[in-house]
Amino acid sequence: MLSAVTDYPGGLWRKLSFRTHGAIDVALTAVTAAGPALFGFARDAEARAFYAHAAGEAGVVAATDFSRA
Repeated sequence: MLSAVTDYPGGLWRKLSFRTHGAIDVALTAVTAAGPALFGFARDAEARAFYAHAAGEAGVVAATDFSRA
């Protein structure tokens, strides 16, 4: 959904700048990584899905130059 409202090719409503999109991605990555601890299941097997998703998102954020658009 975030992509749909970002001002870049492919964005449908273009309400957010690409730089703002990047800042939101960073925040969502942090919340995803911290979620298991915040909700008390950090040591359970289910937490691994959150950690994997956060790691993948962190890779995407690191590889994207949000200042270029």
